[in-house]
This record gives sequence, C-alpha cells and structure tokens, in this order.
Amino acid sequence: MDFYVNPRIGNVRVVQYTIAAGAVGIALIAASDGDLALAFILAAIGALCVVAFELLYIRKYVTRIRRDQNGWVLSTLSTFGERQLAFDPAQVQLGEEIEEYVRFSSVNYHYPLRIGATRYILDTTPPVEFDREALERALRR
Repeated sequence: MDFYVNPRIGNVRVVQYTIAAGAVGIALIAASDGDLALAFILAAIGALCVVAFELLYIRKYVTRIRRDQNGWVLSTLSTFGERQLAFDPAQVQLGEEIEEYVRFSSVNYHYPLRIGATRYILDTTPPVEFDREALERALRR
C-alpha cells in the first residue's frame, strides 16, 4: 500500500540535467577558446556541482513510501532512475512541515524525514496528496 507518492519528480530531473548540461557547456566553451587548463578546472568544478547535487538532494528526495508483504520501502531518486530502500518503521522521525517561499514562483512545502541517521526530503507541494496522520498510524502498527 502506498502512503506517499510524489508526482513532481520531473521538476527535480529538469534541475538535475540543467546543472549537468551547464557544467559540460561551460567546460566546452573554455576548451573551444583553446584554454585546456581552464577547461579542465571548469570541468572539475562542474563535476563537483553535479556530484554534490546528487548526494545532497537527488538521493534524499523521496518519491514513494509504501508497505508491502516484505515490509516498508522508501523510494528515492538516483542518478538516472530510482532506488528502493527497506527500512524499520521504528527508526522513522517525521519533522514539522516546512513552508518555503520561492522568489518569483510559488510556495513549496516539505517535511524532513529521518530514518536512523539519514535525513530525507518529503516534498508535499501540491499536487502531492499526503496524510501525515495516516502514515504515522501505519508506522506505529
């Protein structure tokens, strides 16, 4: 049974691929000017940005929480797909909802979700439908 499903993953993918394309593009521009040393430095900086976004956001962005016959499973984004992680419901800590105002855009909502020592992002910005109480009741069973 699904307790959380996030249909907004396409937005995160756009940002992910834009960062990667920007990193490659800047390095290619420097290389086309003949400055290979600068191109290498910019490529390294771009690669660090891509890896940092991957580790600090992509792998922490929850796409689904479900319980099936094998137990609880959390799905997060990965580089090109999704990954599933089994977890013990006794280790879950769900923080209070955070409301973020995005300049020139809209309001985003999310919950910090901890499982053990790892913090995840539970995005609840509409059109996501999330029933916190239902998830908490199910986790306690």
